[in-house]
Amino acid sequence: MALIPADGSGESTSNCYISEAELDAYALLRNTDLSSYTTEQKEAAIYISANDFIDALNNFAGNKISDTQGMKLFTDVATFDIANKDIKNANSSAAILQLQGKLFVETSVEDKNGEVKSQQDKLDVLETKTEYVENTAIVGGTYDTIVIDRLLRPYLAFGETSRLVVT
Repeated sequence: MALIPADGSGESTSNCYISEAELDAYALLRNTDLSSYTTEQKEAAIYISANDFIDALNNFAGNKISDTQGMKLFTDVATFDIANKDIKNANSSAAILQLQGKLFVETSVEDKNGEVKSQQDKLDVLETKTEYVENTAIVGGTYDTIVIDRLLRPYLAFGETSRLVVT
């Protein structure tokens, strides 16, 4: 996959906000080891976080620089010079969560309680007993995206709120 980061000019071919090198640099500054991920995995995470998370879940202030631009940002309000660092950091942070399997999490009731260790059903008096493996519960079913939300907040359309998750 060829990543084409938006450069703020309204180009139609852009499909993300950062390059793999920018993701690696961001992770290094935060002591996050990405060495176990392939280039393909990192590029997919960058693409997914930019398109399916940042662009799909946010309405940004202003109008696109070009009607045909590939990404929602940058706009006449959130210009490249002003928003560049925030948008790149948001794409990097979301890509790391995506690599870790924490950006989009759909959980069933069983997942929220944890991995099932044993289950016992009794038919006569309709009794069910389930024992879960310790420390496998997923609290709330989603992971915290507050850093990403706060980076994007200044560029959201009036009245938009961030997706702060309360677990």
